[in-house]
Amino acid sequence: LISPCECKGGQRWVHEACLRRWQRMVLVSQPTHPMFHGDELRHSSCNVCKTEFTCAPPTRHELMQSFTGPEIAALIDAGCVIGSGDEFSAELEAQLASMPAGLRAASSYEHWLRSAYLITDVEVDDGLLSLEVETSGDLERLREAVERDSLVFSLHGRRLRLAKRAALAESDDVAGAFFERLRAPATVVFEAVDDDGAPLPRTCGDDHVSAVNLCRAVGAESARARRAVQRALDGLEKRRGKAWAARCAAVDLRHHVGGPCDERRVVKCLVLGAAKSGYKIVADLGDALFLAARLVKACEDEARPELGPGRRACLQGLRKNPDLNGKHALLLRRQDARWLVRVADVDDRRLVAAKPENLVVPTDDDSPRPFRGTVYAFWGDARWSRTQLLGEIARGHWGMCRHTLAEILAPPRDRRPLLDARLIFAPLSAMTEESIARARTQMLPLRDQARLAAAAVRAADDDDDDDQDPRQPALDS
Repeated sequence: LISPCECKGGQRWVHEACLRRWQRMVLVSQPTHPMFHGDELRHSSCNVCKTEFTCAPPTRHELMQSFTGPEIAALIDAGCVIGSGDEFSAELEAQLASMPAGLRAASSYEHWLRSAYLITDVEVDDGLLSLEVETSGDLERLREAVERDSLVFSLHGRRLRLAKRAALAESDDVAGAFFERLRAPATVVFEAVDDDGAPLPRTCGDDHVSAVNLCRAVGAESARARRAVQRALDGLEKRRGKAWAARCAAVDLRHHVGGPCDERRVVKCLVLGAAKSGYKIVADLGDALFLAARLVKACEDEARPELGPGRRACLQGLRKNPDLNGKHALLLRRQDARWLVRVADVDDRRLVAAKPENLVVPTDDDSPRPFRGTVYAFWGDARWSRTQLLGEIARGHWGMCRHTLAEILAPPRDRRPLLDARLIFAPLSAMTEESIARARTQMLPLRDQARLAAAAVRAADDDDDDDQDPRQPALDS
């Protein structure tokens, strides 16, 4: 028993575990989005005597990690995949079906449905918040909201102060004068501070996580997409010349809706075959097209013009690695008379050197021939703080796993199903949404039955193999 506050009598004492449970439940009741985090006094102060607890409450990040477990928390890293849970997607589909058409188009639900988000960046938070001010009226309203003396204003319960380092100022007076002289359009930078005006300490829970949705491919017919591509090609022509611009124009460019943030511009590109992982993330569309074109030019094979870095191929006729025959791989670069390829299998990610005759382009590959490189362009992305993402995982919305090239190369509609056997979800807890917990509980017996049925089928197949004459080859089904 501990005495964490100034209460007297019988309610002075409490089990530390009970106090921790109370503090956890206070945070569980709050939204996961950081913009809606308020200063919840019940988390840190006694509800009776109003004094602060002597034992510090767990941070929001520590709490969310306790619900998800350290294994899932460790997967929040570049190159891992965030996959939507089936129950979460079904709930969103039901809500979309009940919405009017106009409201449905305005909602962000379709970004999350049956989605698989590839994490592209995890950046340390520097404590700065940038506000884009477009008009003089908006700038004047911001000046009215900022306190003259302290240069502080409140936004969603957070105290933000004009950042002196952003204004290149050594004092508040100089920063204030800079703020008064500012003209729109402008970017105004603030930093989060406590009640005393001191900058808030930053933790890994404040890290910024960015990811792109692999499942929402779109055509290049829109005027915005055509303008973006033309701007990139015009810039390449100025910097690299007409010949390189023509090569870049021939690159197989595949557009995707990457997420709800900044969806009116290309935020990230994946250049296939540009790294040993199988792809390289590039921010600028022009740079991505040039990299893909340059890699293909460096590895041109007149005898097999359909091959090149970023091309998907099927392995056949391998002698040293016969177990890889029939599997798909991604070509990376030429090494003398061979191609270095990355196996694109869920359970096998080896690097292999293969002769050109061991590589067959699948009949369902619709890339141009001769091959000129492949780039995925993502319009917009999704962004979380690390703590926010852990909270949504604890709610049951998302599962996590490491990515493979299989889901990068598969058709967009097949990418999320490829994750089914690998996604790790947070265990059911007080944080799990009630509808998701109920759906998972109801599905457990059905999943057990499915596993038993699959095991029975495998056992029957093994029995059939044992009954066959070992001197005869197995017949293809």
